[in-house]
Amino acid sequence: MDAICTGAATLEEARELKHILVKTLMNHGFELKKWSSSTSGLLEGIQGENCASRTLTFDDEGTVIRVLGLN
Repeated sequence: MDAICTGAATLEEARELKHILVKTLMNHGFELKKWSSSTSGLLEGIQGENCASRTLTFDDEGTVIRVLGLN
């Protein structure tokens, strides 16, 4: 698996999705890295080296995150 790109309607839904993804992949020997989010609360508890960037804002046209080779 190369990348997961998804979203959620609320922070609580995003936290639940994050928990499910981490647990499921960990059970199969994988670790998610390069986390990015437009909500800083979702990045809490993720070590700095596992984050792709600071919190994303859609106001900053210079922010680019590559997902599956796309910008």
